[in-house]
Amino acid sequence: MNRHLYSKGFTLIELMVVVFIFSAAVGVVAIAVGSGNRDREIKKEAVRFQVYFQQARDHAVISGEDFGLFFTDESFQWLRAERKKDEDTDEFFTEWSTGEVAFSTPVDYKDTGLSFKLEIEQEELILLEELPNLEEEDLDQSLTVFEPLISMHPDGESSPAFNLFIELDGKKIWQIESDGFHPLEILPITEAI
Repeated sequence: MNRHLYSKGFTLIELMVVVFIFSAAVGVVAIAVGSGNRDREIKKEAVRFQVYFQQARDHAVISGEDFGLFFTDESFQWLRAERKKDEDTDEFFTEWSTGEVAFSTPVDYKDTGLSFKLEIEQEELILLEELPNLEEEDLDQSLTVFEPLISMHPDGESSPAFNLFIELDGKKIWQIESDGFHPLEILPITEAI
């Protein structure tokens, strides 16, 4: 009869094992969901770049002006090209400005772990150390030395064709491809996911 009374419930050890297994399962699910959120955030930034790229294309076609894309490894900015003529030398030069378009605001990823690598013809380019400073006193001199890595032309084409990699802590996560004519293509890099 005593034996039957003790067999109706669970021992403390059995309950602890069940709680441990349940806690471990919840922890694994939380980690998986957390890393999925980070991947979605990174893809959102790739789509954001794609939207800015399309806006630059639209503005170039509508305005008939060139736009240039300036990069550092942690930021990018679109600027409008203004063709000017030096009155002293009669030489033409290009001055870059924001042109008061919404997409020309610098996009900065400092302290996020995200960075960019830009390849043209399968060769990685050296990016600027910092974006052009549009608040300097002598804009004509300071901005003519900068040339954009990618240009958007009034015919809707961009040059040159490129591959942009979005990295997280030095690991390539997403690739954005451009052939210069068609909309950008965003591709996951499978070995990084």
